[in-house]
Amino acid sequence: MTENGLNWRRAVKTAVASACRVPASLVLPRVQPYIVGYHRVVEDFPSAARTTLPAMLVSSRMLENQLDWIARNFRFVTLDEIGARLKHGEPFNEAVAAVTFDDGYQDAYEQACPILLRKGIPATFFVVTDLVGKASWQVFDRLYRVLKRSFPEWDEASQRSRALAGVGVTGHAAAAIEGAPGPEAATGQILARMAQAEVLRVIGALESRGGPLGETIPPLLSWDTIRSMRRAGFTIASHTRTHVWLPRETLERVATELAGSRLELERQLGEPVAHFAYPAGEFTGDVVAAVETAGYRFAYTICGHRDGQRPLLTVARELLWEHSATDGHGRFSPAQMACHVRGLFSGMNGCAQTH
Repeated sequence: MTENGLNWRRAVKTAVASACRVPASLVLPRVQPYIVGYHRVVEDFPSAARTTLPAMLVSSRMLENQLDWIARNFRFVTLDEIGARLKHGEPFNEAVAAVTFDDGYQDAYEQACPILLRKGIPATFFVVTDLVGKASWQVFDRLYRVLKRSFPEWDEASQRSRALAGVGVTGHAAAAIEGAPGPEAATGQILARMAQAEVLRVIGALESRGGPLGETIPPLLSWDTIRSMRRAGFTIASHTRTHVWLPRETLERVATELAGSRLELERQLGEPVAHFAYPAGEFTGDVVAAVETAGYRFAYTICGHRDGQRPLLTVARELLWEHSATDGHGRFSPAQMACHVRGLFSGMNGCAQTH
């Protein structure tokens, strides 16, 4: 998103938030639980955002602000408690919330866990099992960083076209890059259109013209750390083996990603794994059926669309980041948090997920 676009969106959200300045009692309790999701938790957001997808980041200070607001209006519970109520059709007569973290970044453990433990907040961590304990890039991180390195060299779309053709990037990938205003948009477009093997081919082609990335790979959790987190009371759950966008893959690959991740988690933790989060929140009917076959009891999206036959496998979450609830000066805004809870921002751009 361009700076002008970001400023416009903030202005609209600020205007909408002015309508949310109502007592919490008029907003809550919700019919459904409020489940929030995060990715990376960093100490210094501006510094981290220079090299990482900004929407993946929240600073520890902003995380604490958001959690404190939620705590004033909800009772924090585990996903197990929410799942049990949903399974048995028990009504939510009080406002409850759950906290989740995706992808298995080490900084989520280092920055978030001390806050969660100090405040007594339960949380679930969805991990990408094939990357645990490895110095490996998440595919989307690697794609974004190679695009961010390349974009300054392309002053015009025609330059992008020539450069991409020179390294063999054509078709959907070339169209996404040529038409995008910047690397963040291009990253999203490529991931939305292509299977993981094709994305990796594009990354390799782009790296061939500029060399491998020399940046530090964001550290990921180790199995020892994950087991320590489980002993501390946190729930560990699945986010596939390699973070594939499941609707882009063959059903055979989908089955392998789902079953392989659950089995590895159960082998490492010595207990059943019930929860799964769809990468990028995307699913289709076939994917949901595969999640059921793989043995998961509950699965989580990032929008309000549900599978009518398997509602427990399409439970809604909301992903938050540093500027999800900030005013025009970048400060935490309780009014904007209230708007998120009421779902007033969820439809601003429509639902872009695959269903």
